Amino acid sequence: MLLEPTPSPFDLRWRMFGIPVRVHPTFWLFGAILGWNYVQLGFTYVLLWVACMFVSILVHELGHVFMGRACGHEGYIVLYSFGGLAIGNWHHTQRWQRIAISFAGPAAGFALLGLVFLFQRQFLPQIDPDFNMPMLRRAVMMLIFMNLFWNLLNLLPVFPLDGGQIMREICTGIAPRSGLRLSLGLSFVIAGLIAVYSGIVRAKPELPYPPLDPTFNIILFALLAFESLQLMMAVERERRHWDWNDDR
Repeated sequence: MLLEPTPSPFDLRWRMFGIPVRVHPTFWLFGAILGWNYVQLGFTYVLLWVACMFVSILVHELGHVFMGRACGHEGYIVLYSFGGLAIGNWHHTQRWQRIAISFAGPAAGFALLGLVFLFQRQFLPQIDPDFNMPMLRRAVMMLIFMNLFWNLLNLLPVFPLDGGQIMREICTGIAPRSGLRLSLGLSFVIAGLIAVYSGIVRAKPELPYPPLDPTFNIILFALLAFESLQLMMAVERERRHWDWNDDR
């Protein structure tokens, strides 16, 4: 589900800081769908949402690639429907480096969050003291929301989110033989519980829930739970295959 999309003739491509970046057309479509509730304020606000989403996800993926570069491996970025991918040969790095690379994406997002907070408190009151720039203020709120909640969400121990990648490295470090299955099992359970609770919140909106769309989380985490289950079953089949060969 979260694999690199096939290149299309409508891709947007460029290089920044020496890093190849590709934006698949589904990124713009999916961004508009996520921000469609802003259409009541005007279609310009939907475009504003997509622009803020573009900046936030690009910064997140740049964090991964910069850390990968610091560990001795180059990478590239793809933005597509499910967000973004930072792709590189990072499996050749040491375990602590892979953990650092996974954490660097959310860390870059939190750094951007800090800059936006600073702008909101120190500069925005001087630029717009009379609240005559609603789009600028809305953009600030969008960036705060995206870089706070989306990066926290990304740190959940659910594969293939960054938190799931980190959990995999921790589990395989502690238990090399069974750690991968354990991390995928935890991913399946946690993603499933989030999907179920999001469904309950969808029926009972008065229940506590972060300012995220429960319908979107139902779909997302149900798919992630299913993918984790598939991977866990594949790992188990592979383990049984090698155990059978060893017994021979």
